Amino acid sequence: MKAKTTLVNEGYAVAPVGRGEVELGIHQISEIIPVPGVKLVGELPKEFQRYTVYTMVAMSESRAVKDFMAHLTSPQARERLAKAGYTAPQ
Repeated sequence: MKAKTTLVNEGYAVAPVGRGEVELGIHQISEIIPVPGVKLVGELPKEFQRYTVYTMVAMSESRAVKDFMAHLTSPQARERLAKAGYTAPQ
């Protein structure tokens, strides 16, 4: 497979799939969804999954910080994040 592997060092790793240059791309769902010409066909099997966990910590007690953190955990934000390929912690 090494001879048929294309590594992408910048931009969207699945962009060559969208341009018809390669047949298959593997990347994070959030990095596949916005690429023109690419169709997400599914997740990798669970035994191959690696998850990136994002966390936030308030470094200030300001109202703006608290409001922003509340917004990011709101149902509306979770819905938009899900559409972009991000899932809630399990």
